[in-house]
Amino acid sequence: MARSVTSACVLALVLAGCTGAQDRAAGHNPQAGVSGTPVPSYTRSPQHAAETLLDAYRQGQAFDATTQTYVDAAGEAPVELVEVLIEIFEAAGTYPDPSWRIALLEQADTLEPAVQGAPQIRAQLLASLAQLDSARWTAQSDAALERQGDAALKAYSLWGLWPQDFNDDLVADLDKAGDDARVRAWYGVYLVMAGVGVPEVEAELAAVAGGAAVASRERIEALHEASEGDS
Repeated sequence: MARSVTSACVLALVLAGCTGAQDRAAGHNPQAGVSGTPVPSYTRSPQHAAETLLDAYRQGQAFDATTQTYVDAAGEAPVELVEVLIEIFEAAGTYPDPSWRIALLEQADTLEPAVQGAPQIRAQLLASLAQLDSARWTAQSDAALERQGDAALKAYSLWGLWPQDFNDDLVADLDKAGDDARVRAWYGVYLVMAGVGVPEVEAELAAVAGGAAVASRERIEALHEASEGDS
């Protein structure tokens, strides 16, 4: 039952971008300082901003308004910024506190231009997201890992490109999506990545969950082509 709830939450996050709303509801405002006053913009080079961001992470600093200025400034150095993201995401096993990863993943939409500006390492970045999702399917999972996994799936659907970023190994069991909430969540991610509209994704996942359809790459391609024809 818990996994059904998780799957529904993942779908909502992927389709509607609810992570931003959750963040605002929690009172997180990266543009304001501790006292609520604005934080000055970062004025050095984008490359230096990326280095400073990584140094702050390695030193165990909290992700706060000042750290956010490094992220914003580093966006103009996409390769360097994405390299930092990869290191932070891949270090989940070494640094279990997910606060930095959640803070970065929940701004996936604003980071998308930088990600697309580093195509040579996008595959490595997406692989790191898949690992973050895997963490919440363990016995040690908690609310923070659930939130991290939800944000990772949303980021994957935004940052991945169809069809080149479809991972056959990751979804080798797509035909089991009807009974497996994790596989079904990934099916939803790839449908979103393929540009399928929200109502169509919802209908497809309901059909798969109810046994009226069997998930497959061919179905994703057909729905993608249909959505292209409607646009």
